Amino acid sequence: MINKPIEAITADDIDALVTDRISEGRLFELKRKLPGRTDSERREFAADITAFANAQGGDILYGIEDHGGVASRICGLAVDNLDTELTRLESILLNCVDPRIPGLRWRWIDRSIGNPVLLLRVPASTIAPHSVAISDTVRFHRRHNNRRSEMDVQELREAFTASDALPARIRGLHLEAVDMIARGNLPTGLGDEPKAVMSLIPATYFREIRDIDFDRENALMPARPNGQLGAIEMVEGVLMNSLPADQGAMRSLAITYRGGRIDTAWTVGRVVNDLRKEEVRLVWPKNFDDALLDGVLSGAARLHPHRITGPWFVHVTLLGRVDKGNSQIA
Repeated sequence: MINKPIEAITADDIDALVTDRISEGRLFELKRKLPGRTDSERREFAADITAFANAQGGDILYGIEDHGGVASRICGLAVDNLDTELTRLESILLNCVDPRIPGLRWRWIDRSIGNPVLLLRVPASTIAPHSVAISDTVRFHRRHNNRRSEMDVQELREAFTASDALPARIRGLHLEAVDMIARGNLPTGLGDEPKAVMSLIPATYFREIRDIDFDRENALMPARPNGQLGAIEMVEGVLMNSLPADQGAMRSLAITYRGGRIDTAWTVGRVVNDLRKEEVRLVWPKNFDDALLDGVLSGAARLHPHRITGPWFVHVTLLGRVDKGNSQIA
């Protein structure tokens, strides 16, 4: 997979594939030409795409020749009408793949000399496995290293089981984070003020074992760091925390896990008890909205250099007792 957002990839990045002799792999495949109109070519095309979707996702580049799996020459694609060609390819997938793969992205990349190439970015599907049905035959495929293979009965059983269990397993990770923060099972805590907990988890989290070397330089920063910034190395990853200038309770934290996911928590209000019989918990919606959006976007950006590109599960929980009649929105 090319280590850039698809909209940021340029002709120079394509040229570098040949210059640097980049090899095909588990997340990357090269094709000299687009599929034709025969059943066998349509089946090959759909099988390539579903194989990536049924595994970790990846990029397919059309218009590049390879020699032994190594990019050797950019030949480009001589296509009369780019939009018409994309419509034809999308029609193959619509009619031959079940269920439909969400999140596919296409991009024609123009070159100063020669014909353009086509990049197809296939996400790891959250509703896998996907089948290919052409000419009354149904097949399931999966990407292994730099090759595609047909899934056997055991792999199919595991794929269906994993797909059914994925939402619950992802939610379980978030609930563990909520429990950890609510109980204060961290080197430092957020105090009793109303707070939010957000988990950013890629759909491929349980499909691939990662051990990324995160440190305070490349881990996610906590939300609204307006005071002293600290970093704590943990077995699971790096905890970054933001303290106010008076060294009181921590205002926010972010845990970047070596396995490739992120938990963040931040205060979204405060407790007021000035000459009142009962305390009032003020909640500031802007604190919640701004920090949530920043956490998702910044978290995805921190994970992207490590070839973690989503799709993403985002879970959010609000913590802090708010009794009816004595809470306010500020």
